[in-house]
Order: sequence, then structure tokens, then C-alpha cells
Amino acid sequence: MVSDFALSALLLSMLGVYGVVSYSVRQRTPEMGTRMALGATGPGLLRMVLLEGLKMAGTGVAIGLALAVAVQQILSRNDFGLTIRSPWPILDSVLVVSAFTLLACWFPAWRATLLSPMVAIRNEPDSMWERTRERYQWLARRVSTLVAHGDATAASESALLSEIVDASRSAESFPEAIQQALTKLCEAMRAESATLLVQGSSDQPYRLLSALPETTRDWSLPAHALLVNRLRNYQVALPLSAQDLQTWSHWAKEHAPARAAEIATLLEIAPAVAVPVMAKTEVTGILLLGSQNGSQNGSSAGRHDYSSLDKRLLRTVASQLALLLENARLTDRIVEQERLRRELLLASEVQKRLFPEGPLETTSLQLAGFCLPARGIGGDYYDFLNIGKHKIGIALADVAGKGIAAALVMSIVQASLRSLAEGDGWSLAELAGKVNRLLHRSTGPSSYATFFYAQFDEETRQLRYVNAGHNPPFLLRNGANASLVPFVASNAPVEELATGGLIIGMFSQSIYEEGTVQLHSGDVLMAFTDGVSEAHNPKQEEYGEDRIKDLLRRIAHLPIEEMSARVLAELRIWMADAPQHDDLTFVLMKVH
Repeated sequence: MVSDFALSALLLSMLGVYGVVSYSVRQRTPEMGTRMALGATGPGLLRMVLLEGLKMAGTGVAIGLALAVAVQQILSRNDFGLTIRSPWPILDSVLVVSAFTLLACWFPAWRATLLSPMVAIRNEPDSMWERTRERYQWLARRVSTLVAHGDATAASESALLSEIVDASRSAESFPEAIQQALTKLCEAMRAESATLLVQGSSDQPYRLLSALPETTRDWSLPAHALLVNRLRNYQVALPLSAQDLQTWSHWAKEHAPARAAEIATLLEIAPAVAVPVMAKTEVTGILLLGSQNGSQNGSSAGRHDYSSLDKRLLRTVASQLALLLENARLTDRIVEQERLRRELLLASEVQKRLFPEGPLETTSLQLAGFCLPARGIGGDYYDFLNIGKHKIGIALADVAGKGIAAALVMSIVQASLRSLAEGDGWSLAELAGKVNRLLHRSTGPSSYATFFYAQFDEETRQLRYVNAGHNPPFLLRNGANASLVPFVASNAPVEELATGGLIIGMFSQSIYEEGTVQLHSGDVLMAFTDGVSEAHNPKQEEYGEDRIKDLLRRIAHLPIEEMSARVLAELRIWMADAPQHDDLTFVLMKVH
């Protein structure tokens, strides 16, 4: 008798839980529809309903346990001899009640996940249960259709894809290829219209790429539009109808005014089905097709214009469109890279023309220079100027930065120096000040350069120079002519020419000093940028100024061109295949 009572109580509790949960789900149907429309998934809603059912069961179990303990205490005091010797029967009953509660909650929760979001939002009882019935009927039809028409579907897919590929190959441009693909798709689907919205990059809106019939409207959808969220989570051909969009519109006006514009766009396009165009896991495009010719836009017919086979075919076509879009992007990227490559080659050629055409040699001097940009176009600059009146100018500059931006600043330094170098009556300190002001006026405060400029007087053999923050050039003296110890490669004296001032271009007003040295036959000057002294080998060791001095001592007896070749060869051996991050430039001068 007790077992019968317990079983009856359990069945009644199940019915009660089922009724309460069903009523709760029914009352919250619009909320669930809204959640699904915003991107919630069926398993998520199922888990939410089950958790709420378990909370309700937990409350009942807690109350039941408290009452059981209270009744046991009362009965034990009245000599009935009722005691609880083991907690397991109570725990077993709790597990049984929880299991049956989950079972009672699962059915209404599962039924709620089968509803279309638009039906749930409209909250129409008749259409809800009708929709559930139709889902079962659709499943039966799906199985029979796949068995009966599987081969025909495969053939139609193959034929349509072949037509799209052939149309795209015969097109003269990518927009024409997409337009022809949409034309073939509309013919195969008997669709009244087709619209393709494409996203340029992540978080950018989806903009109109092509439409059939053609339109002048500039349709677009936000990156996180309501429709996009649905397609991102379900990735299926999503049927739409005018009633669906009207429901979305009413919901947006009341609860989400920010989404009204995107829903108005969809109302204007009037799609009957939306298909995501996927690239890996991202929705890169949205294919919207209008109603099929001959279909009716009734309350339910409008949702079922496209059959399950049509939707399957649309997903296949969407995959083909995704390939077309990806190929077009890759082609654009290749074209853009080729354009940039050609521009860089042209800029490199222009920059090479800013350097001296070859070594400059006079009756008293031998000059040579070399520049190796780290990125094809660099910011280093060297120059030899025949100023006249038996004076030769030697310039070397290193612009901050790399690439085209540094090359543009370098051209400003070159133009400023060449326009000022031939002026009469200016000291080198004044010339450096003028170049500094011109560069500061032409660029921002973040653009600057180190600068070394010297003038050699062939009659007096005097070298005047100014060093604006540049690495001090090395002057190797021929000891026999300098009244020092005889010339020995290992200990020949090396002077550093550091007189000058601050870098040029950073400050509008800077004061510079001019240095003067007397040169003699056999003296060698080497000016270089920090790309030489900081050249790295594969072990990330810098070449360093000491190695430059030792190299200069070993090659000072050679002709200037051989000296330049030896310096370059030594640096290449040192760097090997290690990547370099700075331009490498040096200038050599030898007195006859």
C-alpha cells in the first residue's frame, strides 16, 4: 500500500512539474523567440529550462526533507518507535524525484526549441503547435525525398555549379562574374531577385556587391546585425517571410530601436531565404533570394517557397560563391602587391639617381661611396659636390626611419644641401644651420637626421667639416707625412672628426661649430652610418668601430676602388645571412 501511494505521488508530481514547466515555457515563448533571434542556440535554451525545473524541484525536495524530519521527530516522541537509521532511502528518493523532474521538464523545453524564432515572437498558439506538427511531417518528407531524389539533386547541383563556373570564366571582370553567377542561380531557383552582401574585413558592415535586378541603392547591414547573428550560429539556409520581417520590425521599435534601420533594409530587399556565405568559420557574405516565381506570399506559403532540396542546393552554391570571393580577394592582394613592388622599384631607381653616378677623382683626391638599403629603399644619403674654386664637398646623412618615408626626408636633405653648398660667404656651421631649419620646416618634429658635411680645398689641402650628431668619421694619418712614427698597419693613428652640434631637423634653432684639419698625401678618411658599425653577424654580435679602424689600417695602401670593395667584402663576410635592420652606407676619401 505504501509503495502504491509513493508511486502515485511520484506520477502526480511528474504531471504537476510537467504542467507547471509547460505553462512557464508557454508564457515565456516570446522571450525565447527573442533569445533565438539574437543568436541563442537550442541546446542553450534547453539547458536554461532544465536548470529552472531543477531549481523548482530542489525547493520542493528541501521543503519535503524538512517536513519529513519534523514528522519523524513528532512520531518518535509519541512512542511510535519511528527513527531514521540510514540517510540512503531519503537520498535515493531525492535522486528519483530529480530524475523524473528532468524528464518532465525535458519535453516542454525540447518542444520550445523546435519553434521558429519568428513564430515564438509572434506568440500565436495555433501556429506554434501547427509548426511542431509540420516539423514532424517535414522530417518524414525529408527522409523520403532524400531516398527518392538523391541522384537527381546531385545531378542538378553539378549542372548548376558547372554553369556558374563557366559563366565566371567567361566574364571580363569580377563584378561581371558575380552578376552572371546570380543570373544562373535565379534561373535555376526560379527566384525573382538575388542580392549579395559582402563584408570587406572583420567588424566592417556587409555592403552590396551585386544585385539582380540591378539597383542603385547602397544596401548594407551592420557586422552584428540580427540576421547575421542568426546565420553565424546556425549556418543554414534561413527562410524568411514578410510576416517575419514585420515581426522583427515591431519588436525593434519596442525593444531595440538601434536595429530598426537594418530591418528596414531587409524589408526593402524582401528576401524569401537568406544563405550565409562562409569562409572557414566566418560569415563573409549574405546571399538573399526573393520569392520563387509562381509562389504565394501567404501567411505560411511565403515561408516554404524553397524546398529542402532547394536549400541544400543554395548552400552548395554559397560555398562556390565563397570561393569566388576568396579568389577575388587573393587576386586583388596580388595585384596590390605587384603595384607596390613596381612603385618600390621606381622609387628605388629615383633614389639611386640622387647618389653620385660613380667615384669622383680629382688631381688631389680619390673618392668612393656605397649604400646598401635594408629594405630596398633607405634613408641614408651620401654625395660628392664639385663646388668650384678647387673645392670638393663630401656629405653623408642618416635619416631616422626606414622605407619610403625616410627616403622622402633624405631627398629634402639632398635638395637643401645642393642648393646651399654653392653659396658664397657661408661657413659650414651656417650651412648646417640653414639645412636644419629647412628640414624642420618641411617635416614634423619626429623627422630628423644625423649629418656630416666637409669641404676639401685642393690648393691648401685643408679639410673643413661640421658633424651634426653623426658617427664621427675616422681619419687615418700617414705617419711619414705627419711627423709621427713611421706608417705601421697595426698602430697607425686614427682621428675622429666630431666637432659640430645636434642632429638636424628636430629643433628649429641649433648652433653648430666648424672643425678644421690639415691633410697630407696618403691620409685616408672614412665616414659611415651606424648601419656599418652596428652590422650584426648570425650570433647577433655588432661589427663595432674597433673592427672598422683595424680594417681601415689594413687597406689604406690600396687604391680607393679596391678599398671600397674590401670594406664591402669584409662586411658581407661578417653579416653572412643574418638579417640587417639598418641601411649600410660609407664614404672613402684618399689624398694623393
